[in-house]
Amino acid sequence: MTMRMATSQDTGFTLLCRSSGLDEGLLPPFRARFPWLGAHLQTARNNLVLPRGPGREFERKDLVLPLRAAALGKLTGRLEEPATARPVGSIVMLHGLGGEIDSTYMRLAARFFLERGYRVLRLNMRGAATSAQYCQTHYHAGLTSDIEDVIGALPGQVRRQGLYLVGFSLGANIILKLFGEASPVLDQIRAGLVVSAPLDLSRSLRVIDRPGNWIYRRYLVAKLRQTHRLVGPRIAGRPAQLGAIAGIRDYDEAVVAPMHGFRDAADYYAKCSGKKFIPGIRTPLLIVHAANDPWVPAPIYRDQVWPQNGAITAILTDDGGHMGFHAAGSSYPWYLRAAAPFFAAQAE
Repeated sequence: MTMRMATSQDTGFTLLCRSSGLDEGLLPPFRARFPWLGAHLQTARNNLVLPRGPGREFERKDLVLPLRAAALGKLTGRLEEPATARPVGSIVMLHGLGGEIDSTYMRLAARFFLERGYRVLRLNMRGAATSAQYCQTHYHAGLTSDIEDVIGALPGQVRRQGLYLVGFSLGANIILKLFGEASPVLDQIRAGLVVSAPLDLSRSLRVIDRPGNWIYRRYLVAKLRQTHRLVGPRIAGRPAQLGAIAGIRDYDEAVVAPMHGFRDAADYYAKCSGKKFIPGIRTPLLIVHAANDPWVPAPIYRDQVWPQNGAITAILTDDGGHMGFHAAGSSYPWYLRAAAPFFAAQAE
C-alpha cells in the first residue's frame, strides 16, 4: 500500500515513503532561494551561476578506469580526497544527460561531500567529455554494467569505508536500475541518492516534447549532438543526418537503440525505465524529486506504488525544478542537506 502524506506548510515537501532508519525530523525544510523562484528559474540556475567547486585544499587525481570488455573502452573520472585523515566513506557520482564531471551540480555535490569527510569520485560516463577518447559507443539510461565495472576496478582503499552512489537525472535512472537488479556489487554499497530521476522515460520525453519546453529540448539535443561528434567518427554505420534529429526520441531511435542492441526507442524505454526496478530495491536509497519539475511530471511519482520495505525514502518537494532545489539559507542544493543525515544513518 502506498503511503500518502499531505505536504506540510512547515517543510515544503511530501514524504511518499520513508525508510525505517531515517528520522523525519532530521530533514531540513525546503524554501526556494530568492530570486530563483519557480520551476524554470530553479532549473536554469545551474547554467547561469557557476558555483565554487572543490578547491586545491582537496587532493585530486584523474583516473582512467577500464571496462571489463576492452572493446567497450574506458571511463575517466576525478578522485578527490577530503582533508580528514580517514574518510567516512566514498561517493561515486553519475551525471545527467549531456553532463560531465564539471557540470554545476557535480561540482556542488563534490564540494559538499568532501567538506563532510567523504572521498569523491566523479565519473564521465561512456563517451562523455574525456571518456570519449577511449570509447566507440556512449552511455544510456540503463547502462548499469559500466558502473559495476568501475566499482570492480576501484582501489581497495576507496571501497574500504563503504560506497555511496549519487546520480542526477539520467544518472539517477541508472542507479535505480542497478539497485533494483540485485547487482552483485550492491554488497559494497551502503546507500544511494537519486535526484530528478525520469522513472518513466517515454512519459518524461512526451513532456519535454511539449511546445513550451522547446528551449530545454534544443539544449539537450545540442548536447547529444556534441557527444556523438566526439564518439561518432569511430562508430561503424554512424547516422549521416544528425542535423535532421529534432528531439531526444529521434536521437534514441536513430542512434541509441541500434548502438546498444534495442529494437527501437520504445524497446529501450520499456527495458530501462527506473520505475520497473523500484520493487526490487533493498539497498537504502533516497529519492528526491520536485513537484514542479518541467521535464519529469510529478504524477509519475504520485502514481508509483512505493514499496514499504524500509529501504526507500522518496520525497516530493513543492519547488525545485529539474536538478535545482536551490534553497534559502544555503549555498548547497536542498537534496544534499537531506542526503547528509540519510547517509549518516546507514553508517551507524
